Amino acid sequence: MRQAMAKASALASANAKVHGALGWLWQTLAGGEGEVSEVRRFKRKPELALLVSDTEELRKLSPYAWRNMGCSGLRPQEMRCLVHVLGRPGMPAHAEDFLKMLQVKLGQTVPSEQEVRALC
Repeated sequence: MRQAMAKASALASANAKVHGALGWLWQTLAGGEGEVSEVRRFKRKPELALLVSDTEELRKLSPYAWRNMGCSGLRPQEMRCLVHVLGRPGMPAHAEDFLKMLQVKLGQTVPSEQEVRALC
């Protein structure tokens, strides 16, 4: 039990580090600045918009919108940031399936410090 809790804590910490390092990037892309292809990609994927949404905006999403969220085409750092965002308190219950999908895709292996740095 303690081992599972320690592993979950290490995963959450790694996800938080990646999110903290890349938060500025999501804001920049959402504002339409940066490499044109990346801005276009950011605006095309509704999953990426979650990275710059507050809790209230996430609660306003319909169950249908949550069911349509997927991992296809998301990069590892984007998925780690999404897991961090969706793991915060107060997230809508409809987000759980998408969160679980992301967690399964990422796996339960805790990334090394080197891997975390590479994602940042």
